[in-house]
Amino acid sequence: MPEKSNPNKEHRKRLKKRFLQEGFDSFEEHNMIELALFYTIPVKDTNKLAHTLIERFGSVAGILDASVEELKEVKGISDHTAIFFHMVAALAKVYYTTESKREKIKFDNADKIGEYFIRKYLGVKEEQVYLLLLDNALSELGCELISVGTLNSASLDLRKVVEAAFHAQATHVVLAHNHPAAGTSPSNEDVIATHYLKNYLEALNIDLLDHVIISGREFQSMKRLEYL
Repeated sequence: MPEKSNPNKEHRKRLKKRFLQEGFDSFEEHNMIELALFYTIPVKDTNKLAHTLIERFGSVAGILDASVEELKEVKGISDHTAIFFHMVAALAKVYYTTESKREKIKFDNADKIGEYFIRKYLGVKEEQVYLLLLDNALSELGCELISVGTLNSASLDLRKVVEAAFHAQATHVVLAHNHPAAGTSPSNEDVIATHYLKNYLEALNIDLLDHVIISGREFQSMKRLEYL
């Protein structure tokens, strides 16, 4: 008796072939997620689950921003699949944040700085403070996590900031922190911490080029607001 064809198997082959030929340019978002699910759900039809994920989180970006726990709240998403999406998001973050170093991007305006840190904070649910280290040409030397938690002048670890800058031989630095749920408007503590750090670094001949605040896919530049 001839073996029956498996429509789901053939559909998977077609979707993979289409991706290899076209990339994601012609894909709808649910098709992108459907294809990704092939690698954690090897047999079942994943189209309906892909639609469910898009409906729940709004977009591919929303899915990748979601925590493992949030993903597992969706029926059909196992621990394995949730970790897979979390890992994809982390890999994308590593790729985008190292791209600037490879290409020697010149961080000479707030938009470039903001875009860099929006990618850096993808999926981050807690407040984190980063320091971008730059050379005389405003190219990246490195980026260091300075602290976790609310930013203020008392909690800002000046020793760690200075050590990171000296170790990289940075002449310019950019401070960044995120507001996971509070928007990009600077608080009074943000302004105080900015002035505090600027004055401290000036005495060491290190320029605080900017301080950016990230919230989701939005950012605010303290330099644009003329706090620097």
